[in-house]
Amino acid sequence: MLLATGVSGFCALGYETVWIRVLSLLTLNTTYAFSLMLAMLLCGLTLGSWLVRRWLDRSQNQATWFVVLQTLLAVYALGSLLAVPQFALLAERWASSDGEHIVPHFLWRPLILSFALLMFPTILMGASLPIACKTYASLTTGIARPVGRIYAANTLGSVFGSLVIGLGIIPVLGSWWGVAVCAGSGALAAAGVAWAYSPPRHRMIATAMACTTAIVAVILGGAFGHSFVLDQGIPANEEIVFRCEDEYGLVEVTEDRNLGSLKLLTNRLHMEGSTLLHGVDGQRKQGLLPLLLHPHPRRVLEIGLGTGIKLSVARPPLVEEVVAVEISPGVIQASRLFSEYNHHVGSDRSEIQVVCADGRNFTALTPGRYDLIANGLLTPYRAGISRLYTVEHFQQCRTKLASGGMFVVWIAVRQIGPDDLKVIARTLMEVFPHTTVWLDRYYLALIATVDPFSLDADILQRTKTDVAWTRAFEEAGIASASELLATYVAGPRWLAEFTDGQPLNTEDRPIIEFRAPRLGERLNTNELAAEVLTELGPLEDSLASICRSIDSQDRDRLLAAHRARWTANRGLAEKCMGRNKLSVQLFRQALEKSPADNLARYEFTVYLYNQARHHLQQGQVADAHRLLQQAIHVNPRDTGALVGLATLEKNLGHDQRARQLVDRVLALDPHNRRLPILLRELQ
Repeated sequence: MLLATGVSGFCALGYETVWIRVLSLLTLNTTYAFSLMLAMLLCGLTLGSWLVRRWLDRSQNQATWFVVLQTLLAVYALGSLLAVPQFALLAERWASSDGEHIVPHFLWRPLILSFALLMFPTILMGASLPIACKTYASLTTGIARPVGRIYAANTLGSVFGSLVIGLGIIPVLGSWWGVAVCAGSGALAAAGVAWAYSPPRHRMIATAMACTTAIVAVILGGAFGHSFVLDQGIPANEEIVFRCEDEYGLVEVTEDRNLGSLKLLTNRLHMEGSTLLHGVDGQRKQGLLPLLLHPHPRRVLEIGLGTGIKLSVARPPLVEEVVAVEISPGVIQASRLFSEYNHHVGSDRSEIQVVCADGRNFTALTPGRYDLIANGLLTPYRAGISRLYTVEHFQQCRTKLASGGMFVVWIAVRQIGPDDLKVIARTLMEVFPHTTVWLDRYYLALIATVDPFSLDADILQRTKTDVAWTRAFEEAGIASASELLATYVAGPRWLAEFTDGQPLNTEDRPIIEFRAPRLGERLNTNELAAEVLTELGPLEDSLASICRSIDSQDRDRLLAAHRARWTANRGLAEKCMGRNKLSVQLFRQALEKSPADNLARYEFTVYLYNQARHHLQQGQVADAHRLLQQAIHVNPRDTGALVGLATLEKNLGHDQRARQLVDRVLALDPHNRRLPILLRELQ
């Protein structure tokens, strides 16, 4: 009985590890969600123990009931992963229903999911332990000693269950095998109890039932071991080409069957980057901006790897040493699928050193100093991540900066509200008073320096004369430094007014971790981005405020590019609010001020491309052809418009024109997986 109780504890913690892991994919992985899951687990255990007490003394077959409960638990566990999608639909339907809820909206979804998935099995677990105590106590003398042994065995099994399943089975074999191992082990232990302690008339039935469950567990593990419980959540036009379940979550790479592009997802909720050309350009611009602003960036530390495309521009001779710290082994493995775009980051062929470690701990323990330290695009609302936005972390990073060093915090404006952005900015300014704000589409950079920051002629001069910078700009799809510097939003004085009166995010008071998740369903939406962009609008300071020793010609060019970007940012905010007509007008105005503005070019090209698709659906081929040509004229790097026009030319019988367009796409994106199909059709 002691062995069976230990196996029961092993299975209980193993099941809970898998279930909490699955629920974290459906509940934004927040502290609130974890708290509700834990509360539901404890409520179920308590309720199970309370329910079993009424008939425990009257029952003569406690061992048989233990077998039944453990077998039911194994059967439920095997079916639970198949039922998770239905639980998710139920939670979605209830959470989106009209009317007032008893609990806040952002808690409703995790509450429903936790109740649906965890309540029944934890009742079974809670009922099993008192039965085990009663059965074992009846075989020995006394009460305290047998009960203590049962609890010790159960606790020891729980320890091994959390370690073996969470750190061994799931990372190596996946969640399905985690459940299968627990269900099989629990069923076999139940079979042993049935054979040893059940009355003869129950023994064969209980043993057969438990053994059958163990066999089914192995069969289901083999059948579903290479799949995941939420595979149907992937869009129909995408195919999973890589999956890894590590200690920190689910990592996947999907391929778009139509565009041939790759996309890196973590926990099925967060896109870390893609190989669409505008996405690649954006990631490389994020890597280039701080390198451009720092006068001599020799050593660089990046917290968070993602696809590695952002870091691909940070290589000799622009820098001497780059270290990327990534906590997830799965993300490091997945980044190798993007090797054609990230210059083989993480491999022996790359100059960039990738370290698998916690970013905050690595920063605290590393003995070296860096010219540039960057918090990558993290998700502030996820449990534990807010530690990377605290005063303590920012202070630690400051101590690791070399003289004249720079610290960068990247934030996605779809993942945080205006008030939380103010808290992060206020917290950063507590440590780095000289902080400036930069915005490129939906990604905001808080760039902090120890000393006051200003643009000087040397920054522009080295980009004009250095071949390495010219090559880096070409890879990022920009012509000059002006297109990066135009993303400036505001300086320290404006930022101080913007954040005035905001509290600090600290380790003992992690405001972001508890306040950001309250945005609930608005997280990762254009609605939230519109709020942040609207809040930032009045902040936009003239770039002239940080220009010091730049000649008048370069100064005028920079100011013109900055005015164009200011207009484009307003257009993006209007687009996020659904005011498409006004946003298109603003993008037109931005292009009139600066035809090279990347944001306006991309957004206006998207508008033209969508209009062309609409005309094609209406059978208006000539209008679609004209709009696609206009889109390519506005943005010659838009591979979507180029491929669309090439396909249209092919359908019209203009094979030579189609081949010329395909050649242009090959020059821009030689790794595009859609092109071989189009080339074969043109043979």
